Amino acid sequence: MSVAATLNDDMLMPASPLWPAPDTGCPPLLDDLQLAGLVLRVCDQHEPSLARLYEATSGRVHGLVLRIVRLAPLAEEVVEDVFWQVWREAPRFDAARGRVLAWLLAIARSRAIDALR
Repeated sequence: MSVAATLNDDMLMPASPLWPAPDTGCPPLLDDLQLAGLVLRVCDQHEPSLARLYEATSGRVHGLVLRIVRLAPLAEEVVEDVFWQVWREAPRFDAARGRVLAWLLAIARSRAIDALR
């Protein structure tokens, strides 16, 4: 049985103490296993998993990109490019080589530097 087959929506949602109150506007905090599960589901073109991954990580990705490009509109474009690349290249993610967030930030750094060229 594959890892993706053993993950269900309950496992991809954070425990209730980590889930913010609806009016805070803060994304849920997901652990490494949950993020890896989302990437596995993105491999199968599961759009809601990409949306959850974006929701959980886009703030960190945007922060890094903005520090590099220093222009908010350009940073937003780069973040969009990052998640488009994740959509296309999710099967290339290897949990044995590192964490999902590290993979995302490496993509973000590369895309941001490319945007400055």
